[in-house]
Amino acid sequence: MESLNPINLPKWDDCLKETSKPTVFISSSWLRVLNETYGYRPLFFGEGSSLKVLFPFMEVKSIITGKRAVSLPFTDFCPVICPDQETFDNYIKKIIEYGKKKGWKYLELRGARKYLEQQPVCSVFLTHQLNISRDKKDIFNSFRNSTKRNIKKAKKNGLNIEISHKFEPVKSFYDLHCITRKRHGVPPQPFRFFRNIHEYIISQDMGLTITARFRNKPVASAIFFYFADQVIYKFGASDLKYQNLRPNNLVMWEAIKYFSERGLKTFHFGRTAPANRGLLQFKRGWGTKEETLNYYRYDFRQKTFIQGSSKAAESPFIQKIMQKLPIPALKILGTILYPHVA
Repeated sequence: MESLNPINLPKWDDCLKETSKPTVFISSSWLRVLNETYGYRPLFFGEGSSLKVLFPFMEVKSIITGKRAVSLPFTDFCPVICPDQETFDNYIKKIIEYGKKKGWKYLELRGARKYLEQQPVCSVFLTHQLNISRDKKDIFNSFRNSTKRNIKKAKKNGLNIEISHKFEPVKSFYDLHCITRKRHGVPPQPFRFFRNIHEYIISQDMGLTITARFRNKPVASAIFFYFADQVIYKFGASDLKYQNLRPNNLVMWEAIKYFSERGLKTFHFGRTAPANRGLLQFKRGWGTKEETLNYYRYDFRQKTFIQGSSKAAESPFIQKIMQKLPIPALKILGTILYPHVA
């Protein structure tokens, strides 16, 4: 078993595209974003650069939440590349021994359900995928009737769509991101996080921003990542005052068309907590295939994988306080807290 840091390997992303599970989430570009924003250290275990076996982690060190390995921080899902159960068991045993020596509090796998079905689950999410390797008319006809009506309504409302790799739309997105986070009662990610996303992903033709404007005012925006033949809806934000115009529906439809026309095959809507019924209803309306995504956590103190809760961790009381705080104060909180939560 070898430990690798893909940031230091120039041909990593090219090699990754040749594997069975190519995804932007284990690309050197995404690792650079997390490393430069929060200081997390990539720690990938495998058999050299062949990528026949790969266990991706980042080491998180925090005086508040402890030292641990996460696969991967701020990442919806993270595949393990492994040929069989025996290889997985051997590797995870060695990684646990490594973690003991390093003093990890726990290690977390955001995926690998195939190999850990007998273990307790720490967190449960739902994912939604859409096959976009079809004619756009067939794709549109697969949507729920209400989704199709909302797309048509958005077009009639005079919304304009901007698809861009430039930095200015990222700044517009961040303004909406702060508004959206305040509405949900959580701090926004620090701006440098999105600046690094632009530098290492969007400007490198691995991501883009799609913005819906009404009378030249940004009212909804989303950031998409793409790698190999898969696109991922990573971040979305909108101004609730313009919800009746259905800008989010138009942003999503324009993204689906754009990537389908460019030959990508799978459109991934990201993860969703089972309790978030509104977001689930939105994603289910696009003719998607729904699957369960399990997170697994090995606790070094208990020397076993531990069970968690699928309920949201946020306290309603804290959320209400956050909703009343001004955005500048929330930005400061986000800058302080996010390096520790991973």
